[in-house]
Amino acid sequence: MAERRYSGHAALFASLTFAILSGAQASASDLAWQHYEDAQQAFDEHRFDVALTDWQDAAAERKDRFVQASSAIERALALPEAANAWDRVDLLVERLASKEFGAREFALIREAAAGSPRREMESLHLKTQSPDFANFTSAWLAIEELRGAAAINNSLKTLKTLALELQSYPEAEFGIGKVFNVEGELALAELQYRKALDAAASLEVPDDRLEIVMALAGVHKSKGDWKSYEDDLRLALADSVIFSPQDDFMRTAMERALDLEGFDTMVSLYPVHEPKIIGPASALGEFFLRNGRSQATISLALAADAMITQVMERLRINEPGSDYSSLSALADRIAARREVAEWCDAKGLWKYLYYLGESLLGDSRLQAGRRLLRELAGAKGGGAWGRAAAQALARPSGVKPAILP
Repeated sequence: MAERRYSGHAALFASLTFAILSGAQASASDLAWQHYEDAQQAFDEHRFDVALTDWQDAAAERKDRFVQASSAIERALALPEAANAWDRVDLLVERLASKEFGAREFALIREAAAGSPRREMESLHLKTQSPDFANFTSAWLAIEELRGAAAINNSLKTLKTLALELQSYPEAEFGIGKVFNVEGELALAELQYRKALDAAASLEVPDDRLEIVMALAGVHKSKGDWKSYEDDLRLALADSVIFSPQDDFMRTAMERALDLEGFDTMVSLYPVHEPKIIGPASALGEFFLRNGRSQATISLALAADAMITQVMERLRINEPGSDYSSLSALADRIAARREVAEWCDAKGLWKYLYYLGESLLGDSRLQAGRRLLRELAGAKGGGAWGRAAAQALARPSGVKPAILP
């Protein structure tokens, strides 16, 4: 084993320094998560003052932990061993470990880790007495805990970037915004939602970004800020495949099928396997329809198609191999499955089919619109929206409803 660089007193000081830092980081990790969970429970129980405090504490704990991690990484990168490390975490670790333990002992540590970067870092974390090295391994472990070794990708630059990103806790910032929202503080809620959205790179579940965008849209809708509302909904659809500019041809083909062959043919030929578009696409379609804009038709058609595609996937759990044939046949199958019927009501399937029919009529696509509304009017379970479809069919051609329900 190589001779240690520290005297007994210095080694003891370094060990104590690291123990305090790593202990604080572990505690902060637990506290941030615990504060977040406590806040969520309090929010669900309508104890909004407690939820607000806990979410604020969670954000503060997360920030403190990764500010320390960032500092530890910066100090390690300033060491002579970091020179010409070629952006490789493993190379820097090998140099630091070999200097402290000797190449032979480090080789044994790496062999015992059996190819697991985490096990290797944990072993080094326990053995080293060098403050800079100990704090670097602590920072790496904190980042790996939330992002995984694959995200670090053995890159010092990426490790540094992740430490900066993780100083934000967008889930907690979003929670704070939800408290402000239910308390009617819309301006504060908007600020928090934007703060969470700006830090979306730190989300543990990237798809949660959509929930934040839709919450921001809800605030703008409540405020009557319709320009921002439309922008939010477009942003929610920005990473959708079916709404991308590259899929213009597909959307055109779907509209052509809708016009010439009807809604049933469109759904049969072009199922939309993107459940995440349902909320923003249906909301955007309704917004366009209420404002007399022709883009309503394709937005509503895609939203309804995505809903039906999801319904078919649910039905196939008990009916393997079944296919969509017609709206009326699907309505019968939905009515026989209570949980599926409740899902359709919650997502507004019948509502947005009615809106699609009205949009087609408003675009003078009378045959396609009337065909869809006839099916909806006769659909089992259509309820009030089936009756609205029947009323639409009874109106003289070219006459719009006095009030869109």
